[in-house]
Amino acid sequence: MDDQQYGDSTIVGPSLVPKLEVVQGDFTGKIYTLKFKTRIGRETDNDIALADPKISRYHCQISFDDGKWLLLDLGSANQTYLNGMSINVPQPLSHEDQIAMGETVFVFRDPMDETDAPFDPSSAIVGGPTPPYELPASTSSTAPETKTSSSGLAWITGGLILILLLAVAGIILWFRGNKDSQQKPAAVPPTEAVALIRTTPLAEANLVLQFEDDFSASDSGWDDAFGKGYTKQYGNSKYHIEITTNNLVVWGLANRNAADFEVEVEATLEDGGEANTYGLIFRYVDQNNYYRFDVSGDGYFLLTKFHNEEWATLVDWTQSDALNQGQATNVLKISAFGPEIIIYANGQELARVSDGDFSQGNFGFFASTFTDSHIWVSFDNLKLWGPEQQEIAIIPTITPTSAPIIAKQQPEIAAATLEVAPQATNTAPVVVVETPSPSASGTEETPVVVESPTTQVEEIPTAVAPVPLPDFVSREQPLARGEQRLPGKIVFPLYDSARQTYDIYRANTDGSDQELLAMEASQPAMNKTGANIAYRSWKADERGLITRVVGETNHWLFSPFFEAASPAFDPGEQFFVFHSREGGETPAIYRTVGAEPEVLRREGAPIQGAMPALTSDGRMVYKGCLDGGTCGLIVSNLDGAFPMQLTINADDTAPSISPDNSTAAFMSNKDGVWEIYTIGLDGQNLQRITNDADGDDGLPVWSPDGQYLAFASNRDGHWAIWVATPTGEQKHQLFDLEASLDGIVQVDVAHSFGWTEEHIVWTP
Repeated sequence: MDDQQYGDSTIVGPSLVPKLEVVQGDFTGKIYTLKFKTRIGRETDNDIALADPKISRYHCQISFDDGKWLLLDLGSANQTYLNGMSINVPQPLSHEDQIAMGETVFVFRDPMDETDAPFDPSSAIVGGPTPPYELPASTSSTAPETKTSSSGLAWITGGLILILLLAVAGIILWFRGNKDSQQKPAAVPPTEAVALIRTTPLAEANLVLQFEDDFSASDSGWDDAFGKGYTKQYGNSKYHIEITTNNLVVWGLANRNAADFEVEVEATLEDGGEANTYGLIFRYVDQNNYYRFDVSGDGYFLLTKFHNEEWATLVDWTQSDALNQGQATNVLKISAFGPEIIIYANGQELARVSDGDFSQGNFGFFASTFTDSHIWVSFDNLKLWGPEQQEIAIIPTITPTSAPIIAKQQPEIAAATLEVAPQATNTAPVVVVETPSPSASGTEETPVVVESPTTQVEEIPTAVAPVPLPDFVSREQPLARGEQRLPGKIVFPLYDSARQTYDIYRANTDGSDQELLAMEASQPAMNKTGANIAYRSWKADERGLITRVVGETNHWLFSPFFEAASPAFDPGEQFFVFHSREGGETPAIYRTVGAEPEVLRREGAPIQGAMPALTSDGRMVYKGCLDGGTCGLIVSNLDGAFPMQLTINADDTAPSISPDNSTAAFMSNKDGVWEIYTIGLDGQNLQRITNDADGDDGLPVWSPDGQYLAFASNRDGHWAIWVATPTGEQKHQLFDLEASLDGIVQVDVAHSFGWTEEHIVWTP
């Protein structure tokens, strides 16, 4: 049957269209009228949208076909149940059938079973959006009204008795409530000033309950947020964080500032890898300064601090029988008074330390992944107690909104933040512009919401650059259990946008101990010990390629041409190779012979190419073309003999040779964005190492032992150094870069080609 035939028209009088009544879940009692095709799931474009992490984005569908209403599961992860049985094929529905998914249970109400009137298809109307779900033993719905033979007098008598009992109970509750009025905490609205809520001291200290949230109200101040690889949302009187990518931490904060306190939360591992972690963040000053208490699903805990963008371990990974393992609930607690910090699980002390770096700050909870890409944790009953005299101040924030706001950016709002917001059912994307509204005190508060007619909605073009991770999501992680900091150092360029030039830096593989190696320079190369450096100099009075001992000022300008680029050490350290455009726009490969550079030739003609990399057995891999016109990566002897085409995409570039001379890693944009690939130097076994459509990955470099590949990536909206195994596994961020890798040097715009001609180096 074509549901377009009847449109959205309604009928006068009682509708004979079946309905779904929620009998279990957050929206118990809510009723939805079915369309001819009613799709149910977590996404907002469903006909019934359920904010429940246990259901799939598109979970199931109810449709009218050949005179019957049919229930169909749409390949959901956690299945759809009809009267307690999971379904795999379309199943007909009958009046009073139970439909369960996640933590929500519906009852199918069919008026045709309660009346002799025929079903009129034109009575189908559009139902509204909705909530979440799980399978009950029996329905708890209110039964349909039925006639009774009881006399009116019996009803009146029973009613009077009930009213009398309720009055007595009300008097008792009034007296009890008056007595305990100072003891019963109330949820603190996020926009009110915080006062001390409870005056009853705990037995062990003179503390009062100053903040709590049981997450039963979805407007209690924690943001619903959805992004690539993570979800944060209310659901079934809990708060849920789910992550579906590796090496990511996502947190929620109470936005209250506390100094001395005890804080606890009930945290349940719902699903995911047991080596991943979840727990409490406290004394959170900013994204680069806070304490973190981790527990894992396999019974370990960890206490760390992130201080000025560097991790320090306060209590290393320790196993404890106090922790419930697997998909279970752990009550996690922190006691922090002055520098003394004690961590607990399920009422048992785990460890205590003294650390005074952070004396106060925000608090909340988090979930995080390491090499395993999935974790789902729910949080409930967050509470914080503090000294009676302590003030708990609200931290002003701008809470992200998911409501549709405006269709066009207003020209007078110059500093607005532009994003695409999730929309209500069956609406097109609209543009959200959020600007802080000044309060009376001058602080920033809730965003001003501007609306424009829906007829002006415009489609937003796909962004060229990825959107940066928001402040509640980070790649910065302590080391996973059993993980060691990778040995060696990473050398990399950074573009200074103010000076419009590059500088070269060196850091440990975790980003610590960063040092400046060369100013107004880029395209670094190092010898195998890391003692000597070569680079391209952008200094106006000293253009060309330079080499020197790290830390010394004496140097050798081995190519004085400003067109020379991309130097590389001979593995035996007897000469350098590089490419240069001094002979024209098409680059050619050069090498040094003694103190002079000369072009490499094949059969008398210059070898045209760029970005050369050398093996230790006398071969080179470079970006170039062979005589037939096919371009890509070429491998040949250093004298150009025995050339072989490795790849056939003309833009393939930045080759790096494995220490055993067997494999080249390189970057390619053949699928629309830059990604990392590897290929054997025999032309076999092409493998794609990265796959991230929202950003660029490039400039691969092998670790000195050949066990890892480091590369640069802007997949999170900012540049960082990442690492993976040569098969593409265990991908994770090593450290953020403090500036961009991409820029045009203004002293020579014509010969500056941005990040794709840059280098990174991994030295011992």
